[in-house]
Amino acid sequence: MRSDKSQALIAVVLACAVSLAAGAGASWAAQSWTKYAGNPVITERGGYQPEVVKVGGTYHMFYTFRAPAGGPYTTIEVRHRTSADGITWSAATTVLTPGAPGAWDDAGVFVDSVIYDGGVFKMWYTGRQTSPPPTKNAIGYATSPDGITWTKHPGNPVLTVGIAPAWDSQLVREAAVVKVGSTYHMWYAGTAAWPAFSIGYATSPDGIAWTKNAGNPVLGPGAPGSWEDATVYGPQVVHHNGYFHMWYSGGDGANNNTWVLGYAASCDADGVNWTKEAANPVLGLGTPPAWDCGDSVDYNYVMNDGGTWKMWYSGAGFRCGYPLDYQLGYATLAGALETPPFPVCPADLQLVKTVNNPTPLVGQNIVFTVTVTNLGPNSAVNVVVNDVLPAGLVYVSDDGGGAYNPGTGVWTIGNLLPSASVSLNITATVASTGTIVNLASVSSDTPDPNTGNNEDDAIIVVPTPTPTPTPTLPVPIPVTSGSGLLTFIALLALVGVVALWRWRG
Repeated sequence: MRSDKSQALIAVVLACAVSLAAGAGASWAAQSWTKYAGNPVITERGGYQPEVVKVGGTYHMFYTFRAPAGGPYTTIEVRHRTSADGITWSAATTVLTPGAPGAWDDAGVFVDSVIYDGGVFKMWYTGRQTSPPPTKNAIGYATSPDGITWTKHPGNPVLTVGIAPAWDSQLVREAAVVKVGSTYHMWYAGTAAWPAFSIGYATSPDGIAWTKNAGNPVLGPGAPGSWEDATVYGPQVVHHNGYFHMWYSGGDGANNNTWVLGYAASCDADGVNWTKEAANPVLGLGTPPAWDCGDSVDYNYVMNDGGTWKMWYSGAGFRCGYPLDYQLGYATLAGALETPPFPVCPADLQLVKTVNNPTPLVGQNIVFTVTVTNLGPNSAVNVVVNDVLPAGLVYVSDDGGGAYNPGTGVWTIGNLLPSASVSLNITATVASTGTIVNLASVSSDTPDPNTGNNEDDAIIVVPTPTPTPTPTLPVPIPVTSGSGLLTFIALLALVGVVALWRWRG
């Protein structure tokens, strides 16, 4: 319910009484989110679109603030708060404001996505211009060393509307940015005919120069009569266990008057083909007199925080007796985020094993190197190598930093991105002779379309030492008696005479 959407909604509300949404408070989906009993966690009216970054033990929340409620919204800016637990938040500080008159973002700035990357806070935000051309909405970029002092990119905006009749030729907004490896991935809302939004996809090597996907949009409204048949917008994406997980906002009905949250998944080598959860939506309106029992539970941010999935979201309850405009709530997922049975995202793992000396001797140290490569196309999840040293080899050390267990032979790698490689060096002492075969194999929780390259061996041949021959010694002449000693001296003298005669002759 951004300001352009909400102004249309206010007119509908003033014109007629609107009943509570059907199914409010019901259990919507297989994903079971529990709303915090003390909601809302931020009671400031007009605060919405939360983005949360955890650095060290501190949560940083960035959110859009607009005032006064009821419009026109003369203030649209980005505010910042901190928290030790994600529930109790500090006072707000304004950290990003509109540009100067005439700038592309002079009418308001809306926070879209914030990440902490390489010690720097990076923000993508929607800027609104007072009167186009050249744009009405576009997406900009800013950076900060501390989350408080921000510098807007001088080349802003970094993503603009498409050329008519493109699907995003009227508005672009609400960019969700995820960095995987060295690539930035963006999903954003766009439209050619407000208020019917869809979601598109773009990629970038630096977060600034973006290439839109030729097949956009990648996620659109649902079938007529569904909970999202009018619009989908506000994507938030998490990269986890080989998938992109998206929580997005959807609106229903001819009047587009109820907005709640759904979920979809995509292979992480894809990001284009999404499968929606059959039990959508995953988070709905509260039951009166809850603070979010009105028209909206949308604009979310989801984080995997040490194994606990946490969500902050915007909620409104003015249709059920509350003052107009958003506040911010908090919810947690019951249990782990299950890897969806859809879609199947394979990854081809390759294992290569070598040894630095294939013909060592008993007592020498040798080094085995095991290299695992993910040939793609997707991430491999929970990758494990089994490499038990066979008889005849005695473990000495490895460079796995504790990831290799010499007792079980298990090397725990974890998740491995496409095209990534990791290696382990194992040092062992040769303890016996003969041919010794050292076999290693790799597996993961991700389907592997080619298991023929999942194992490899390194063979060493240890020769049996050749016995050293015993030298033949001359028969000793006893010299223990006096006569024996005289005989020995006489022999030496005779040898000397013969040698001299031969030399002189």
